[in-house]
Amino acid sequence: MEKDQISAQTLACNAELQAQKDKDMLEQMMQFHNARLERLKSEIEPSIMRLYEQQEKLRMALLEWQEKEVKSNADNTRFVAVNKRPAVTLTALRKLGVGEHVEDFDDVQRELELQARLFKDWGWS
Repeated sequence: MEKDQISAQTLACNAELQAQKDKDMLEQMMQFHNARLERLKSEIEPSIMRLYEQQEKLRMALLEWQEKEVKSNADNTRFVAVNKRPAVTLTALRKLGVGEHVEDFDDVQRELELQARLFKDWGWS
C-alpha cells in the first residue's frame, strides 16, 4: 500500500513537473513571439509613417493640381467668353473710369451690363 501511495505521489509530482515545464515553455515562446512582434512593429512603424506622409503629400499635390486645373478651366472659359465679345480689359475699363472696383471678368460683364442699362435709361442707345 505504501508502494502504491509512493507511485501515486510520484505520478502526481511528475505530472506537476511536466505541467510546470509546459507552462515555462509556453511563457518562453510567448516572450520570444512578443519580442519578435515588437521588433517587427519597430521596423514597420516608420515605413507606415512614411507611407502616411507620402499619402498626405500626394493628397496635397492632387488638391493643388485640381485647384490649378479648375482655375485654368475658369480662366480659359472667361478668355473664350470675353473673346467672343469686343475685346475689353480691366485696364481699359479703369482708364475709362468705368471699372474701378472690377476684379475679374465676371465683374467686367456685370459692369458692362450696368453701363448699358444706364446708357439706355439716359436715352443714349
